[in-house]
Amino acid sequence: TDATTVSEDDGSFTLTNVPLPAIGQNAITLTTTDAAGNTGTITTTFNRTAIDTDGPAASINLVNDTGASATDRLTSDARLTGTLADASGVMSLKAGFDAALPGSYSPVAFANGAFSLSRAAQDSIFGQTLSDGPHTLHLVATDTVENISSFNFTFTLDTHGPVLQAPVVNNEGHN
Repeated sequence: TDATTVSEDDGSFTLTNVPLPAIGQNAITLTTTDAAGNTGTITTTFNRTAIDTDGPAASINLVNDTGASATDRLTSDARLTGTLADASGVMSLKAGFDAALPGSYSPVAFANGAFSLSRAAQDSIFGQTLSDGPHTLHLVATDTVENISSFNFTFTLDTHGPVLQAPVVNNEGHN
């Protein structure tokens, strides 16, 4: 595409109404002409990258789903593990349980796109010992260009065995 413009006194210029080049490597040739009619030309390449408008993607699972099936999210072991991925990189991850408001979510450490939440970390996020019963873990991940994604992971924690009740048998050795 040919475009013509006039430079400012400091040599800067702006091209308008020029179509965007393709994503990837592109060549550009600039030719300048001074007041005396002398020309100079330079050709260079530049890389146009796609604009990241998507928040991070996440995957989260129980470390050990101890329920009747390996996918019922019923467990006596609340430990969680997960991964994060984003084209521009992940900047932060925060978590909260159940009815917690997003402003109160706690930071979660992650490295190389992986994170884990021990029972102690979950107790800290919950603000006390995580009780038995159903829970929803809310995660908010932000990438380096500040796109945000939210995720929910629901599971049921059951750390107490069944209560057994047996009738009292009084056998004093009599028939």
